[in-house]
Amino acid sequence: MFKNLFSRFGSTPEIEQHKTNPQVIVDQPSEIVIRLVPDNEFKHYELFMTLAVIFLPIGASFLTSFLSTEDFSSRYSLLFSAIAFLGGGFLFLILALNLRRKILNTKIVRKSISLGEFKNKGSKDD
Repeated sequence: MFKNLFSRFGSTPEIEQHKTNPQVIVDQPSEIVIRLVPDNEFKHYELFMTLAVIFLPIGASFLTSFLSTEDFSSRYSLLFSAIAFLGGGFLFLILALNLRRKILNTKIVRKSISLGEFKNKGSKDD
């Protein structure tokens, strides 16, 4: 069934050549560039930013509850919770932005190697 279907299209010399002599062409860059960033500061930046993203909405929720409640017995505990979470969130945000500034101002170490040197250094087949 499929043989009859494809026989309608015929065969060109290019198709016959590719059937007998397939070629795979791969383009590779002439060098690999690796940029190294300060690892420890980046980990702390991510941690502080995550904590800020968690604490600030919680603080905003407590503040909203404080402003909308009429019950005076639990109102001040809501205010205390809102101040604690918002204060912690803003502290983590300030620390994260400070670390981000430090990371952006740090000189990035740039290493490059040509692929020929990389193959000669890392290849065990030679």
